[in-house]
Amino acid sequence: MNKILRMTLLSLVSMIAGMSYAQTTFDIDTDYATIFPTITGTSSSSTTDGDITTNTTSVAKDGITLTVSPSTGSTANRIWSGSPRLRMYGGTLTISADNATITNISFTYGKWNASNTTDSGTLTATASPATWTGSASSVVLTVAGNTQFKSITVTAVANGTTIVTAPTIEGTTPFVGSTTVTLSAETGAAIYYTTDGTDPTNTSTLYEAPFQLTNTATVKAVAYKDGAASTVASKVFTAAYQASDIADFKAQADKTDQLLTLTNAQVIYADASNTNVYVRDDTGAICFYKAGLDVATGDVLNGTVAGTLSVYNNLPEFVASSLTNADNITKTTGAAIDPVALTVTSAQNNQYLCNLVQISGVKLDSVGSKLFAYQNGDSIQVYDQIKTLTGQTVVTPSENNIITGILVIYKTTYEIYPISAEGVVTTSIADLKAEAANADAPTYNLAGQRVAAGYKGVVIRNGKKFIQR
Repeated sequence: MNKILRMTLLSLVSMIAGMSYAQTTFDIDTDYATIFPTITGTSSSSTTDGDITTNTTSVAKDGITLTVSPSTGSTANRIWSGSPRLRMYGGTLTISADNATITNISFTYGKWNASNTTDSGTLTATASPATWTGSASSVVLTVAGNTQFKSITVTAVANGTTIVTAPTIEGTTPFVGSTTVTLSAETGAAIYYTTDGTDPTNTSTLYEAPFQLTNTATVKAVAYKDGAASTVASKVFTAAYQASDIADFKAQADKTDQLLTLTNAQVIYADASNTNVYVRDDTGAICFYKAGLDVATGDVLNGTVAGTLSVYNNLPEFVASSLTNADNITKTTGAAIDPVALTVTSAQNNQYLCNLVQISGVKLDSVGSKLFAYQNGDSIQVYDQIKTLTGQTVVTPSENNIITGILVIYKTTYEIYPISAEGVVTTSIADLKAEAANADAPTYNLAGQRVAAGYKGVVIRNGKKFIQR
């Protein structure tokens, strides 16, 4: 009987402590007209009805108000015609509580300026929602530039109520293998936590020492002191996905942190700065963008390297993250690199993206400033990203050429970054010397017609093409 009574009293204390904190949400996207009734319309590209030209205070909700100042920038602060509704370009957003202390503010946003500041507490804005934690009756957010709010949630406690500071949660995220989580709170407080995303109470696991996570988890913690509870602190810990090969890496969702295993993967092209490095294994190919691999074309790679999948205009890329370290990659010199033989038609396929491909029997021709390879009624752009055609003149139109390069995509358009292209005439000094040495030999234009010494343009002499000036 006594045990049941103790448990009942404990639950009651926990419930009362939890009730001392109240959350108030201003859903600006949905209720802007109710929240700011003095603003009679919305702004758009054709109207300024929602512009805020004087300090504008919301209707009080649970004793909480929002006050938006006029903009200090060139664009007016305003209620916009679409989401996110509250758009600020300068000035201040003041959150005030009547007879209460604000302990937490959550800003759900569409855009956030990294230079935004508050007059007290701690502001964290690595991703939406941005959060403020502290203890104040009024919090002033100074907006440094384009910041767009969808909703604002304020947590406050009535004055006279014991305030317990929320615990801090520390640990590495994302992580490979495992991460150690450490919780801390004010002196004399007991910490309780969960790892399944549910809100903890004083019946949850009592924190006694740092613990390890090996899988993705949401850690939540609450502190209790003298019968009062803090607000709940929360942190997501993300375990890097372990990709078995390049195809597996590319198959994951955009922005996924991963540990990629490379098995006899070959560098098919690396620029001098290693900004763009194209690597393929038996399952496919990918671009390593600014990954710091320090490799050269032809190198064979084995081992593991962590990074993030980033899909840039539909092109899959491996980009560096806080986990990236090339120390676990071994490099050896490889054999000659064989391109994948394709047609213009078969090249229009994500299967070959970032791979070294070769298309034979194409006609080269230009449309404006763009060069295209044509074959059987289909075409693909030849985009000189690698600058292999710099200083060279493409003979166009020119039949039966061979294009070898990296297959990429930009939004919905497939392109080839050429590494070599037949049908290109070099204008080097060596060719000009060859012209002078064979000045007495007959000279022909590209149509096969013999031309005089005064003819200017691309010519053929002794079976060689060059520029006659």
